[in-house]
Amino acid sequence: MKGSFKIPAFFLFLFLFFASPDVVSFSAEKQNFAIAPGTSCISTDCHADMANKKEYFHEEATDGELCTECHEMQIEGVHAFIPYNKDDPRCFNCHNAEGLKNPGQHNPCAHAECLKCHHPHGSDNSALLLTPQPELCLGCHSTEIKDSQGRILPATQKIIDEDKSHKPFAEGRCTECHLPHQVESHRRLNENYPAQFYASYTDETYEFCLSCHENLNDHLSEPKTPVDTEFRNGSLNLHYKHINRDKGRTCRTCHHHHSSTNPKLVRKDFTFGKRILNIEYEKTETGGRCAPACHVTVRYDRDRPVKNSIKTTPGKG
Repeated sequence: MKGSFKIPAFFLFLFLFFASPDVVSFSAEKQNFAIAPGTSCISTDCHADMANKKEYFHEEATDGELCTECHEMQIEGVHAFIPYNKDDPRCFNCHNAEGLKNPGQHNPCAHAECLKCHHPHGSDNSALLLTPQPELCLGCHSTEIKDSQGRILPATQKIIDEDKSHKPFAEGRCTECHLPHQVESHRRLNENYPAQFYASYTDETYEFCLSCHENLNDHLSEPKTPVDTEFRNGSLNLHYKHINRDKGRTCRTCHHHHSSTNPKLVRKDFTFGKRILNIEYEKTETGGRCAPACHVTVRYDRDRPVKNSIKTTPGKG
């Protein structure tokens, strides 16, 4: 266009380099202005909010001369940085990535998407989480999703308001049971728990459950007991009969690990192979009635034992 004039990029660079602090401060909202060597990124004019420490923070985020530890310049001395993306996991310049390479890793870990869960500078939530638990977890687990191994995970949000909930789940303490990064155990649980439907009882096999339910080993290892469990027919320990056998049923066969509308977290249904089988359960003052798809209706009573005609698989040994 006639009469137009363009400032060469080199002279624009020089102008920005020698400009007054006020001009530089105004330009700080934009890219490609000059940065003098040794200049702190945190000042009253630039990124001042970084100095306002949260309860939890990255040490580097409070020192304006350490920003380039994470923010890599495109051109030395110029305010232009290489964008962070999942193919450039610079978090691993400091944090060890070796533990994130097994099959049980969390989906964000599998794709090096650290910033989906963590704030890179500071947070009022422990571990620099973006939001508190369970809000953060339900940001993804509000709908059905696939895990890193292609398995479909249910929509946890749908069951969070059930009548009765497992205490850690009710209080939103997801990481009390699940490790958020990686682990080779079933469902990334923080202790051993059987992945298969059948598992004969040992303390080691059920280490996860025993870590909180301290006396549970008495419920599961003694054939008869007058006090250790309410799930008994007279003194016959029905937990023992279900679990402590060659083809023992795991806890999750009958109990839901998050919540249920039934008492004692008894499931409404359970998965067996590709089938979903129903459970009808009724609790009484001294016992109950159970009618699952795996056996005929049975009743139990702690005060007045009930005779049930039922075939069972052999006990251990």
